[in-house]
Amino acid sequence: MSGMPYVRDARDVRRVLRLVERGTMPSTVTARHLVANGIPQDDADCVRELLESLEFVTAAGVPTSVWVGYRESDDRSSVLAEALRTAFGPLLDAADDDARARVIAQVGDVRPEDVPSVLSTFTALCELSDDGTDSPVAATARQRRAVVSHISRLLQTSIAEFETARVCLQHDLTRPAIVAAWNSLAALAFAHLADDDFAILRTSGRRAGLGADELMRRVDGAELIELLVVAERVGGDDRVVLERLLAERDECAHPVPPAPDRDQTAAYLNAVLAQASQLTEHPLAHHGPGDVSDA
Repeated sequence: MSGMPYVRDARDVRRVLRLVERGTMPSTVTARHLVANGIPQDDADCVRELLESLEFVTAAGVPTSVWVGYRESDDRSSVLAEALRTAFGPLLDAADDDARARVIAQVGDVRPEDVPSVLSTFTALCELSDDGTDSPVAATARQRRAVVSHISRLLQTSIAEFETARVCLQHDLTRPAIVAAWNSLAALAFAHLADDDFAILRTSGRRAGLGADELMRRVDGAELIELLVVAERVGGDDRVVLERLLAERDECAHPVPPAPDRDQTAAYLNAVLAQASQLTEHPLAHHGPGDVSDA
């Protein structure tokens, strides 16, 4: 199926999301699996492609972190809202179904007779992602809830990546320690650029309509530093330090020069902590400079 996804029966949207929520997670999602779990056979292929467009499964049908996030989240509507942005982003700003139909005709290879199915699929997802209300996905309160969820996840990632760096250092794995430490700092930086649904990332380049995860994947380290400066999160001196940290991280990610020794790696981790403290009073900042070298 090319263009925007759709199902033939909008009721299958709720059916498949209930399956994600309550069923056993398969190693691979196929049309046969969906039929065996209550999806009508004549709609199974469409439902399978909808899951792929929502990034619940990969092109090979393997459940993704989005599937797991929806299944385990206490706020499934927010997870679904972000997935909806990925699959139907161009429709989010359209005022009504007539406007959405025009967007569908412009964006994707959807046959005219299938436009009503796209609209009904989109509407069904909107209702579920907005807790059953009739307002469209662009509701400000729900959007902010999704952003808060992303910030929380980024902060958790930052802590986890730095802990990975510390463990790597303890085992003299200096290259992965430096890479993980940079990942920790990058996650923290993205969390501090999340205002207004990552507006600064969306206005830098042609990224309107992208989901938060895809948005961040398209921002490399150099651009991330530039955005921190533009957003006045860091000053000129910090920019120099960040660029040096990024260069060291790149050397370790593409290991041609000799690996850094333990002391150099500990110094790198301490520099990351110092930069973290410049961004926020995040728990990472409470580690003193001596904490890493004693790892």
